[in-house]
Amino acid sequence: MSKPKSPTNQYQQEEDAFFVRRKPDPIPFTKFLYNSTEGTVLGRNATSWAKIGTFYMIFYCVLAALVAVCMWVFFQTLDPRTPKWQLDQSLIGTNP
Repeated sequence: MSKPKSPTNQYQQEEDAFFVRRKPDPIPFTKFLYNSTEGTVLGRNATSWAKIGTFYMIFYCVLAALVAVCMWVFFQTLDPRTPKWQLDQSLIGTNP
């Protein structure tokens, strides 16, 4: 036999009924590329594209600067006149 629904359980089911999400209607690919009614390209407006472009320009400039600093520090540790490893101290030793 089924148990009768309690008032709190019934209220919870009615409350959850309002939060059911439906699958949105499919958008044609050409409308996704350029939506003239909303003025969007690939789902984003001009200010959104500008923010993304600015972020990535700054991000890659900082990344390039970090690589450049690391290379500069690396080259400061090398002596341009003599190799670091010679003869017996090298990996191959005196036998090439």
